[in-house]
Amino acid sequence: MTEKTDHFTVHHDGVTIPVSRGGRGRLLVLCPGLLTTQADLRELTELLRRDHDVVTFDFRGHGLSSAAERYSFEAFLGDLVAVMAELVRLGMSSAPVLVGHSLGADLIVHYAAEYPGAAAELVLIDGANPVPDPFIGEADLPEFRAMAEDLRHEAERAEGTPRQVLLTAQDILDLNLEVDVVRSAILDRYRKIDRPISMIMSTRMAGDSGEGRAPWRNRNWRAGIERLVRERPHVSTSWLDAGHGLVVTHAPDIARIIRSTQGPAGQATSEVHETDPMLTIGELASYAGVTVRAVRHYHAKGLLPEPERDHSGYRRYGAGAVIELIRIRTLAAAGVPLARVRELLEADEEEFAAAVEDIDKRLRAEIRERQRHRERIARLAAGDNLALPPEVVAFLDHLRKLGVDARIVQVERDGWIPLAAHSPERVPQWVARKREQIADPRLIDFHLTLGRAFDEADDVRLVELADKLADYLTQTADEQGEDYVDDVDIEPPFAKLMDTLAFDSTPPARRLIELLRQRGWTGWTKLERTVGR
Repeated sequence: MTEKTDHFTVHHDGVTIPVSRGGRGRLLVLCPGLLTTQADLRELTELLRRDHDVVTFDFRGHGLSSAAERYSFEAFLGDLVAVMAELVRLGMSSAPVLVGHSLGADLIVHYAAEYPGAAAELVLIDGANPVPDPFIGEADLPEFRAMAEDLRHEAERAEGTPRQVLLTAQDILDLNLEVDVVRSAILDRYRKIDRPISMIMSTRMAGDSGEGRAPWRNRNWRAGIERLVRERPHVSTSWLDAGHGLVVTHAPDIARIIRSTQGPAGQATSEVHETDPMLTIGELASYAGVTVRAVRHYHAKGLLPEPERDHSGYRRYGAGAVIELIRIRTLAAAGVPLARVRELLEADEEEFAAAVEDIDKRLRAEIRERQRHRERIARLAAGDNLALPPEVVAFLDHLRKLGVDARIVQVERDGWIPLAAHSPERVPQWVARKREQIADPRLIDFHLTLGRAFDEADDVRLVELADKLADYLTQTADEQGEDYVDDVDIEPPFAKLMDTLAFDSTPPARRLIELLRQRGWTGWTKLERTVGR
């Protein structure tokens, strides 16, 4: 059976406010929020009327109310006061339950504080929140200005209907800024209220996004309620997994909570209705200090259970997931391989200590290896360090200081690279012999003359070089033995490879070897006296 609904108007401050009343039971006044009308609250109103005599109305500039010259917190509070006064005039026999959404919640807190005994109890829906920090800082103004413009454009589509809103974008922005100021002092208002207070709050007041300021705003919203409950422990709190428009999207849940929070004597109960899990993946990541990508990675690795999607298509997480994620993050940041994180999470105290000791030992070994890598990288500042031992690099530097042509030094360097790789244990011995030989002025002169021969096309300089080198080799071999001249004990195929490398990079070397052969010596890498000399 449909209950009769009465309609009447309140004239106040130059505006006309339409009021509707219907239902049965205790009197309940439903105060809408900013940009919300009676038409928007229709489902919630009908649900509440099953147990209450519900009064609804439109604020100035909203729904079927007329426009006004000013739109401010004080002006809207005046609208509420006028509606309440009219109810008294019409014979309201007892104080009603005051229910307010968003701005409406702030208004009924101020009303109850200014008019003690005028309310039996308060139900505050996603508003009147003593948030620790203002929602709109200087840096947020462009975002909120754009949001106000979007809301204004959206409202234009409802003009001429019961859902119309006549406020400008600037009016909307100014009211949001004013509400920030109001909420900074609202705890003082709560202290003046001696009636039961129930809060019905959204977990996603600022939306689902894990980017930008939304996660911070959602945390700030929850922190405000925690602050209120510390100050006023008698306040009961219900959290719904919803956004700020919960009066529209979650009307049945709100109606159920309002019914359940009223005890037999009309007193609010201490029951807390909290939908668990309630956090989006972005909020979870923000609370734990990681990225959304990291959360998904831990899901993929099997470290963090991945919840099923809810009816709205989102995955929701509880407080336990935050704790588990922080533990995973802490272990990973300490250098624990992800493959062992699950093992440590499930280990007892003794197993954990043993695993940590083992991981620490591995990390120390890695640190030593990385230190060696750093030392090698530091030696790469000069190109010679890339594939050569330090003693060879020092020998090449010595050749440069003697003035040996850079092309000769390069040929020498290229020869040392495969030689050092082939027989690294003999490099110190070979370098020492090379240093001893290069100290001979005749060999220094040979190297300097060979550099000049690179730039000459005729054979005269090479013949001169072949004579000098053959005389030096013969005299040295006679005085100190042929082993002193040829101490590079390597296999013939490898020696041939080294010779080819020299010939390819230094064309005059091939002609010089031919001239040396005519003078009793053969080879380049491995010098040998020919038979009969």
